[in-house]
Amino acid sequence: MRFAAVRQTWVTSKAFLELRRNERLSRTQLGARKLQKFRRLVAHAARHSPYYAQLIRARGIAIDRCTPEQFPLLTKAILMADFDRIVTDRRVSRQGLERFLLHSIDPNERFLGEYQVIHTSGSSGEVGYFVYSLHDWARAMAQFLRTSSSSHFFRKTKVAEFLATGGHYAGVSMTKHWIRGQGKYFVDLLLLEINSPLNDVIDQLNAQQPHVLGGYNKALKLLAAKQREGVLRVAPERIVTGGEPTSAADVAECKAAFGGAAVFNNYGSSEHLLMGVLGPHESVMTLFDDDLIYEPH
Repeated sequence: MRFAAVRQTWVTSKAFLELRRNERLSRTQLGARKLQKFRRLVAHAARHSPYYAQLIRARGIAIDRCTPEQFPLLTKAILMADFDRIVTDRRVSRQGLERFLLHSIDPNERFLGEYQVIHTSGSSGEVGYFVYSLHDWARAMAQFLRTSSSSHFFRKTKVAEFLATGGHYAGVSMTKHWIRGQGKYFVDLLLLEINSPLNDVIDQLNAQQPHVLGGYNKALKLLAAKQREGVLRVAPERIVTGGEPTSAADVAECKAAFGGAAVFNNYGSSEHLLMGVLGPHESVMTLFDDDLIYEPH
């Protein structure tokens, strides 16, 4: 486990440096690099995924010249129906994941000791499972370093998150990542279950006095109302909202309630984790497309 933590730290650092280099590339250069990476991904899928191997053969797709437009959309329904043929590691199966998730509620526990598992809430009518290798998870976490502040470098940062904590959800999984290994010496993490009694949540926040307060938009608006009432008495330096749509009015409300705290609106998903962010001094969201090819419609 210690070796895995060191390896993940190394991959995250290496990926972060790559992201920084990408910021100096022109759109044409970045587009060419992404297409090259996409074709490597297709080659891997052709070798290891029966679903994609069959699809590539049936469509006569030339791997060294392919583009995303040549592939059909992959919906969550299709993924779950054909899960065992889509995954590229034969040890990973839908049934195996279901058994694992039946007993595991700690997001830091890994499937087969090496895979980070994310599941959706099922609010759309079907639960989705998304599996990340240590390497891919570390690369995804590197995106968060783009939005981190160096002002906390020489102190232990108190972080409070008000969200769903009782499972392998994306939000709590990404949050608990930062207290793995040596991270526990730099982050004092308070996880607040979204369904907990509000009075208990307020008492814990008043006791901790977080530097960073994060959670779902509706939850943060609820806390903002309690802060205005004077029941909640905290002074976070940073507010991080995510998991739900957040309007400009929502951002302004949180900023006013918490004494002008810097508000960040994170855009993410279980499928891809952090995909973009709206910073406190920005009017439009920046999409992180280093490892994604967005197709606006």
